[in-house]
This record gives sequence, C-alpha cells and structure tokens, in this order.
Amino acid sequence: MPPRSTRVRWAIPLLYLALGTAACDTLKSEPKPGQPPPIDEEEPPPELRVTVRTEGPEFCREGQWTLSVTVEGGTPERVELLTNEQAPMTLEAPYRHVIDCATHAEGRFSFLARAVGEEQNFEAEEASVVAVDRTAPTIVSRRPLLSHPSVSAPLAFVFSEPLLPGSIQASPTQLRDQDGFSVAHQAVLREDGTVLELVPSSPLRPPVTLHAELLQRTLTDRAGNLLEPNLTVYTRTHSATYWPFSRVTEHEGPLNTYYPVSLALGGVFPRTMPVVGFANLYSPESDEPSVARWDGHTWQQLPPLRAATERTRPAQNLQVAAHGESTSRPGSSGMKKPGSTISMWCATSGRTGNAWGCPTPLNPTPPRSR
Repeated sequence: MPPRSTRVRWAIPLLYLALGTAACDTLKSEPKPGQPPPIDEEEPPPELRVTVRTEGPEFCREGQWTLSVTVEGGTPERVELLTNEQAPMTLEAPYRHVIDCATHAEGRFSFLARAVGEEQNFEAEEASVVAVDRTAPTIVSRRPLLSHPSVSAPLAFVFSEPLLPGSIQASPTQLRDQDGFSVAHQAVLREDGTVLELVPSSPLRPPVTLHAELLQRTLTDRAGNLLEPNLTVYTRTHSATYWPFSRVTEHEGPLNTYYPVSLALGGVFPRTMPVVGFANLYSPESDEPSVARWDGHTWQQLPPLRAATERTRPAQNLQVAAHGESTSRPGSSGMKKPGSTISMWCATSGRTGNAWGCPTPLNPTPPRSR
C-alpha cells in the first residue's frame, strides 16, 4: 500500500523535529551554573499628560477665577499646584482651585500644575497667571521733569499701573499754549500703558510754553478700577517751556537752578550760542537773577548783574536779549569780548529800577543795545 508508506516516511522527521525543539526550550530555560536566573523586563510607567483650563479674567477685582486640572494617561499619586515659589499645594479630585477676587490678597499669582507619578513628575506646558487688583490707579509723576525740556520730550502723566486702553475716550486731555489757544494733539499710551503722552499733531515752534491737563476722570486700570477720584488740580496739570534745544540735560554747578526765566541766542547765524537768565536757588543770593552763556562746551556764568549796594529791591521778570558783534554787560563799562551783545531787561518790585536801566512795569519788548 504505497500511500501508507509515504505517511510513515514524513512522520518520523516531524517527530524528531518536535523532540529537538522541546529539548532546546528546556536548555534555554535552565541557567548555566554560576549565573543568576533571568529577570523579566517590567513595563515602563505610564506617561501622564497634564492640561489646565481657567475661567475668569486675567485681571480681576470681583467675582471668581477658577483653575481646573485634567490628567490623562493614568492615575497620578497626587496633583499639586506650585504658586509664586511657595510650598506645593495639593489638589483633591476633581482638581480645581478657586480664587475669590473680592477677598483674596492682591497681587500677581502664577500657578503651575503638576501630576506626581510613581517615579516621575509631569508638569503642564505653561503656568496660568491671574492678577487680583482692587486698588484705584493714580498719577505718580508728570513728565518731563525739567521745566525747559527738549522739543522731543512731550508732556505726559505717569500712572501707578497700566491703564486699560479701551477706557480712554476721544479727548481725555487738553493742551494749550501760553496764549490759551488749544494745541491739536493725540493722547497716546506708552510703556505698557503706564504713561499717557500728549503728542502735538504738528512740530513745535519754540519758544513756546505748553499747559497740559487730564480731563477724563473715568480712566480705569486693566482690572476695571476707576482712577483715583481725589486727584488735586496740581496733580492733573503740568506745564513746560520749550526752547530750541534738541537735547537737554540736568543743570550742574552754577546753573543748578529751579527755573530758567529767559533765553536768547547770541552770535552770528549759523554759529549761535544760547544765553540764559536764571535764579540760582542754591545760592545765598537766590533772589538775585544771574546770566550764563554757553560756549560750545560748558555754561559760563557772567559776573553779578548788580552790586550788593544796588540790591535794595528784588529784580523780577528777567529777560535776556543778544545781538550785535560784541559782548557787553549793561552797568559795567569797558567789558568787551568777541561775540554778541547781551542786554538784560527786568522789572523791580513796584518802583523804577536802578540797574540795567530797567523801568517798571516790565516792557514786553526788550530794548536794543546801541
């Protein structure tokens, strides 16, 4: 019977193969003498994913701000919040943190959610920030600080915190010149909303004095707090006199003054040099005006305008005029230097002056030197 013989012929090799495979498995499972038994590889711990969702405004003064944490990929041992470098705060399921903006401490708070696993911590991609603010903004200073700034320094009000841009109306400020005429300008927020500048629409034509006033009292900060209601008129107004200087620095030495009072440009165009009349408040003769001239490098203070015996009455409203090809100081004979003539024009208190030929009241047009 040929078919039966064929089956026997194939069955014997298959039997040998099965027995050999079983023997090899037995040999593999048995460690060699002196070797530790094999250790089964453990599965790695699960990768946890932490996501955060917030409800409420970033700047709040009332209502609630809520932070919710979701953990995916496994069950953490615990969920923590790291706040402003303080000790971690443990959240209980369902992992929420609520801030009552009406009662919570004021300040800026940063929250970073973290899921703690068996061997590793998993943090959210970024921190969540909320600012609790119930304090009204106020004006802390005004700019420029100098009474006679450069033409590139606009009048401005500096606030204690950033203002909400949407709270600014069409005309929150007023800008006028020395004659009381309105000066077209734009009120522009700068420096992250803490500075409100009054930028003239047209270039200034010095000399000119500008007076600024903050009119709008409904300005708010980013949390919605209204501007401090009890601001004085002094705080809400500011003035500056602009002379034709592109750069202005603080006064030093003999020109450490509170308020320069008059300006003239001496010399021959285009090599003009400024001449300034001022009152030195740091001198024992603070009521006596002085005059200084810029020589291209530093201010040169001229000799006293009046002798001590001639200062029976205080001089007021000093004005300086400069013209001609020589420099002289009225009241002193024979003082001639290259440059332009400097004439002082002033008024004394109530009577005819005895210095520089100054009549009273002050003539608005300085006299010309001969």
